Amino acid sequence: MEKLAIYGGKAVRKNTLWVLRPYFGKEETQAASEVIKSCIVEGGNRISREFEDNLAKYLSVKHCIFLNSCTAALKLALIATKCFNGELISPAYTFTSTAMVGLQNKLIPRLADVEYSTANLDVQDFEKRINKKTKVVIPVHFAGHACDMDNINNIAAEKDIFVIEDAAHAIGASYNGKKLGTVSDIGCFSFHATKNLVCGEGGAIVTNDDKWAEKVHVLKEKGTSKHAFAKEKDKLGKTFDAVSAGYSFIQSDILAAIALEQLKKLDKMNKLREDHAKFYNKKLSKLDLIETPTVKSYTKTNWHLYTIKVPKEHKDFIIQALNKEGINANIHYRPLNMHPLYHKFGYKKGDFPNAEKVFDTYVRLPIYPGMTKKDCQDVVHAVEKVVNYLKEKI
Repeated sequence: MEKLAIYGGKAVRKNTLWVLRPYFGKEETQAASEVIKSCIVEGGNRISREFEDNLAKYLSVKHCIFLNSCTAALKLALIATKCFNGELISPAYTFTSTAMVGLQNKLIPRLADVEYSTANLDVQDFEKRINKKTKVVIPVHFAGHACDMDNINNIAAEKDIFVIEDAAHAIGASYNGKKLGTVSDIGCFSFHATKNLVCGEGGAIVTNDDKWAEKVHVLKEKGTSKHAFAKEKDKLGKTFDAVSAGYSFIQSDILAAIALEQLKKLDKMNKLREDHAKFYNKKLSKLDLIETPTVKSYTKTNWHLYTIKVPKEHKDFIIQALNKEGINANIHYRPLNMHPLYHKFGYKKGDFPNAEKVFDTYVRLPIYPGMTKKDCQDVVHAVEKVVNYLKEKI
């Protein structure tokens, strides 16, 4: 048995293999540089519109609006669908934006538990949380694995509540052959530095509803008619109107240029992630003490994350030991009921057993397109090394 690096043994890697890295090439550098050289760097111009058109085509959806974050997308989706004064159902295991985003719309967050197997919204628990005040549910496709959307949509339709997909993790993933983000009323994406399609900071709303799309265009541009005005042929001596309250959620054409190049190779990047995940699954599924990810038959995941399930009592040690081996393993979300903000709404530790079990047992391993075969082998080697040590100790 190899001596662990945490106890003075030789580490698997000298240089740390980070848990994620964007997959950039000279295309992104050149595209951003060309926009800068043009001096037309503000948002809403040709490159932003080209990205929106191409992403809409990729997703087979009518409208795509490029924004500065997924949080902004969720915010505008709530306003466009007129979700105000009531309650918003969110999984307890997610980033705070999913639940917090409705507060300015006077939507109180009502948390629901998740499935332990996928960390996605538990349909039965979601249904139990619905009451007369419920206006909207925001399912989160955790790690790029689809939620059980048919059941969620059917329940929502019966109760007359909106479904807004938080597809921050899910670009390029699908549910029964249909791209995630397009399986409900309206979908929201993230292009943050940690995501599968990266422009640094960014997001998008997608929908097939003309009225919602036009409302979002007005809201993102400080409440002006700039988007419609841009389509007019004779603009000389004219300007657009201020028509409502709004926000400055527009995105620069510099970042749109990066996003456009990323979109061109999105399927390639997701395929590389899939190849890495298959290698992990093949090797790690043979080990005792850990469990590889669950993938249900209705989804094709984009492998945004790769998480193993480990014994609760060994999680902290496993993370520390892997990092000493040069493998940047880590946790992900802390359940929302364990954060101070959500204590104000009556939530406390112990309220959501599955969400808390996910937090206690899920460990993230490195996965990103630019990993080499040697990188993947090093991850497996390190996990085997740590697991074998624990087996001897138990």
